[in-house]
Amino acid sequence: MFWAGIRNTQRVESMNSFFDKYLKKQTRLYEFVQQYCKAMERRAEDEKQADAESARFCHQLVSDFPIERVFQKIYTSAKFVEVQQECMKNLYVSIVGCKVVDENVLEYTIEDRVWVRDPNTRKEVPTRRKT
Repeated sequence: MFWAGIRNTQRVESMNSFFDKYLKKQTRLYEFVQQYCKAMERRAEDEKQADAESARFCHQLVSDFPIERVFQKIYTSAKFVEVQQECMKNLYVSIVGCKVVDENVLEYTIEDRVWVRDPNTRKEVPTRRKT
């Protein structure tokens, strides 16, 4: 499982919500093993289905970023859509300054659009305002 960027409490809540479909407070110990196996089988089936869908469909690239092409090949469709959203946001980033920090280190100052979530469509959209 990939948990980068998720706090301990979020992991526990995520796992609890998954197992809540299979286990209850009244679940007896001998039932626990059966239900746990069912849950793991379901999770494996879901992952196989996501992999199969990813193999069938190839999302078009939204940018010229080489890393987007790499993620297109290795991520599932759902995860790749998340990557594409971040790539699209970076299309609005402009470099406004560059400073040499060290022989092999450059420090860039960038300007980005302010993004807001449209309450009607629930999508993030760029504004004309920059930061």
